[in-house]
Amino acid sequence: MLLTPVECMTHIHIWMFAFTDPAQSLMLLMVSLDRLFSVIAPLRYVRFGHRYAYALVGFVFVYSFVSAVAAWIYPLAYSGPAFIGALCVNRLAYGPFQTYLNVIRIAYAYTSVVLYAVVLIIFRKKTAKVVAPMNDARRKQ
Repeated sequence: MLLTPVECMTHIHIWMFAFTDPAQSLMLLMVSLDRLFSVIAPLRYVRFGHRYAYALVGFVFVYSFVSAVAAWIYPLAYSGPAFIGALCVNRLAYGPFQTYLNVIRIAYAYTSVVLYAVVLIIFRKKTAKVVAPMNDARRKQ
C-alpha cells in the first residue's frame, strides 16, 4: 500500500516526530545556555525564578510546534502519485523539511557542546580564584 506525503503526515508518529525532533536538540541547547548563565552570573541566576524556566521550556515548545506545522508545507504542495510505504519511514514524506531537521539537529548539538566547553573553562577559572587563597593559607600554616 503506497501513500502520498499528506496521508503520511496524518499518522500520529510522523506528526510527533516532526514535533519532538527539533525539540530534543533545542532543549539540549537551552540546558547548555542555562548552565552558562548559572556559571557566569550565579547571584543573578538565583533570582531568575520560575518564569525564566517556564520561558525557556515554553520557547522550546512554541518553536517545535511552529516547526511541526512547517513540516506540512511539502506534503500539501505535493500533488503527484502515491510513492511512500505504509509505515511512512521514507525520508521523502518530509521532503526538504528532513534536510532542515538534520541541519538544525547538528547545529544545536554542536553549539551545545561548545557552550559546555565554555562553561567548563569559566567554571575552572572561577574555582581557581576561590581555591588559590585557601591553598596559600594552608601553605603558610
